[in-house]
Amino acid sequence: MAGDTGPDVGSYGNRLHFLDDTNFEAGYRDGNGANCIGITVVSWSANQVALRFGSSYGSFVHWYLSNGGGFALSVDNGLFGC
Repeated sequence: MAGDTGPDVGSYGNRLHFLDDTNFEAGYRDGNGANCIGITVVSWSANQVALRFGSSYGSFVHWYLSNGGGFALSVDNGLFGC
């Protein structure tokens, strides 16, 4: 998974992170540069954030969302999920 840090990763540090329950993560970057799939912010408002996964999305076995799968999204210390 390491190494998939192309120009579409974004530089959000640990302030924006998407985690699929079993398959992939997107957007998180730590001191080691760990990230699996890039993520970019398309738009941002007081009540809505639109995101786009980077070019590595869907490029490897199970690096995609599946119906019925769970996820967690962390935005600036807020945690949302299902």
